[in-house]
Amino acid sequence: MGILSKFSLGALFLGLTISNLSFAREGVGHGGGGDPLVIDFMEKADVVEAVLEKNAPAGLAITSEQVRAKLKTISESLEGHSPALIFEEGETLQCFGATKLGCFENGVIRFARAGWQASSDKEKIELAAMELLLSLGQTGRYEFAAQIADAAIYVGNYTTEALRKYRLCLQAKPRGSMSAPAYEAVMSYLLYLEQRKTADEFLAVYQKAISEPAKLTGMDELALFEGGEATYCEKNGAIWYGIDNASMDFLKPWAASGSEDAIKVVLFYSALYPTDAADAEALAEVQFEMKRYQKKTINKVIKENAAFFKKHPIRWVPMG
Repeated sequence: MGILSKFSLGALFLGLTISNLSFAREGVGHGGGGDPLVIDFMEKADVVEAVLEKNAPAGLAITSEQVRAKLKTISESLEGHSPALIFEEGETLQCFGATKLGCFENGVIRFARAGWQASSDKEKIELAAMELLLSLGQTGRYEFAAQIADAAIYVGNYTTEALRKYRLCLQAKPRGSMSAPAYEAVMSYLLYLEQRKTADEFLAVYQKAISEPAKLTGMDELALFEGGEATYCEKNGAIWYGIDNASMDFLKPWAASGSEDAIKVVLFYSALYPTDAADAEALAEVQFEMKRYQKKTINKVIKENAAFFKKHPIRWVPMG
């Protein structure tokens, strides 16, 4: 999931208050004569630094301290005649014979002004991470930058106003055919995603609901990766958001970036819910990302909950 693709997080991440995600760094000013795009870059770069400090991707050689020092150097350069950060006019740049939104060349990070402005907050974080990592000599920067952008939503336990609005929308709409246990489980799940309930609190509610199928309208009520009419909210006559979107926008990046609680939720769900169809396809993607990057944490969760997984084996869903 890279910068060249459109993210499922897309419109939702636009609602993220970047002032909540930015971390003040002593000695790192925004510089650039107050250019709003330079300020925007420095705020996104602060997020990159915070991710590396709190939840760095496995295998990344660059540290938060190196990024902090780099930002200090960039900030100081903006006060002189040889800035290390430049926003050039246009939607794209030519960089080493390729068309790009950003480039690091001859000690200078460059971005296309219009291309940066058209990008979502998440895409800007990924762009900032790519060029910062390259400037510090990191190989494999594209994959690491994508992981950093995914992990940014988890840093500091911040959540988006859009997620809260989605929960309030569900609370306000007629419940229709949704059973009481399923409704309670869905609300508990959303409060977990908002970091207002722990993973264990949600899982206790979920396990109770799934253990009493006679009280459910159908097992698909408890699907976390496949939306349905009962969990969709609409705007202007079109579907705006659903439980499947929330899972892919929050739970997936948390699990892929190493959150033990999120990995536990995915593993318990994989063991409890008889996934199929669209739910299985999305769950397979989440499991793949987890197994690719977080094998150590997966094994830790399985070991700590050995009795549960002996009784409820994990269903590993193949990709494709």
